[in-house]
Amino acid sequence: QLLDHHEAIRPSLANRFRWILVDEDQDTNAVQARLLSLLGGSRPNLTVVGDEDQSIYRWRGAQVENILRFEETYTHATVVTLPRNYRSTEPILKAAAAVISNNLRRRPKDLRSEVGAGVPVVAYQARDEGDEATFVVDEVETIRRANPLSSVAVLFRINAQSRPLES
Repeated sequence: QLLDHHEAIRPSLANRFRWILVDEDQDTNAVQARLLSLLGGSRPNLTVVGDEDQSIYRWRGAQVENILRFEETYTHATVVTLPRNYRSTEPILKAAAAVISNNLRRRPKDLRSEVGAGVPVVAYQARDEGDEATFVVDEVETIRRANPLSSVAVLFRINAQSRPLES
């Protein structure tokens, strides 16, 4: 509100920041986007990094439209797409692309893996959490036969998913 309603203060605050970098711009909310516009939107010192396909915080107010409208909001900006992925194998990128290609509002991307080929992605539709836990334990046991157990990690979206595995 200070920046919006006090024209005399805005330039002095905006001039305090020579460069502004926003990471994970796809997860910014309306207030953050407005603050960014007021502090750095008029000068070519603004860099945002983000990927609309990775927007996950709508439930806490994030508006993916902020990054989707970036070129409209900052008409002199240059958009650079970084298609090289250094973390994931080709099968993972292809599986992810198959899912996100269904998003209606997105920039098309053709991600390429710098890691190269990898093992195929396995999709398993479990009947329930017990069936899912059994599948995961069986997969870990298969891996353990040929590799040390320290090479295995099981990731969860929420902690509650660990209970069936623990049982």
